[in-house]
Amino acid sequence: MTHAESEILEGAAKQVPPGGTVVELGCLHGAGSSRAIGRGLAHAGNRARHICIDLWDESFYARRPDKMPRLRKRFGNLTLLQMFESNMRAYPHVTMRMDSVPAAREFADGTVDMIFIDSDHSYEHVRDELKVWLPKMKPGAVMHGHDYWDEEPGVIKAVNEVFKVVDNPTRCLWVAATAPENIKEDRP
Repeated sequence: MTHAESEILEGAAKQVPPGGTVVELGCLHGAGSSRAIGRGLAHAGNRARHICIDLWDESFYARRPDKMPRLRKRFGNLTLLQMFESNMRAYPHVTMRMDSVPAAREFADGTVDMIFIDSDHSYEHVRDELKVWLPKMKPGAVMHGHDYWDEEPGVIKAVNEVFKVVDNPTRCLWVAATAPENIKEDRP
């Protein structure tokens, strides 16, 4: 996550109404988007709930060995969840260790003020996340996500199938209004 992307997420979190709910799908080690959202909510002082959903599956790093040396140097032999909790110790949050798609059943429709999606980047998973989480958004809420770029064509395809207008303010970040007029009727 770039500095510019962190600033955008922090600014969005500052706009969450008092007592609101922010859901983050895919948190990994908590050093990027999680802390940006946490900072924004803390700065706003609005006591919004920050729900962090991830599998914290250690196999992630088997697929990304380039990331391991830097993280091991900083965190030693901590698990991903332990790294996450270490990075987030200054920010109130609730963790849900589960897949993001079935996790949606834990939330009533129309109750979420902000969602940030950065979990499994496959087309099928992003499509399924959008399908189950879109009804959870409050009227007028905005959805954010990461990896909307050429290296992750599944993310682009799934997001473009749902939203008529998608803002791409940085190389990877996407932002879309969840208002009915921005939702395609013929989406999968």
